[in-house]
Amino acid sequence: MTSRQLLLAALAVVIAQAWYMSELRSDLAESQRDNKALSQSLRIQSDMQIRANAIDTQRYKELKDAKNEVADLQRAVAAGTKRLQLNANCGKAKATGSSSMADGGRARLTDSDVLYYLIICYGL
Repeated sequence: MTSRQLLLAALAVVIAQAWYMSELRSDLAESQRDNKALSQSLRIQSDMQIRANAIDTQRYKELKDAKNEVADLQRAVAAGTKRLQLNANCGKAKATGSSSMADGGRARLTDSDVLYYLIICYGL
């Protein structure tokens, strides 16, 4: 091989390496852009996860407190320490004889009605 051919071969190798290095730099720049975008997306997702967990924790506490309050009210009504106040009309008693008198007891909800009332009022 002549020196001229060697010089051309060396020049071709240098040009190929320069082109290859240019492609590598381009790929590196693209990878870095993608990495930044993914890192930002990950930070946003992490922040949203933290916020969602805080909301879940708050909602769980509210639900637990409401259930405890309903259970306390149910126990208090069952024990007679608290009473339910309702607007109700008493129906007329059926006459069984010549004279009829209403039952002297107080109007009261059945146990299933008390439970239903608590479920409706407190959404549980």
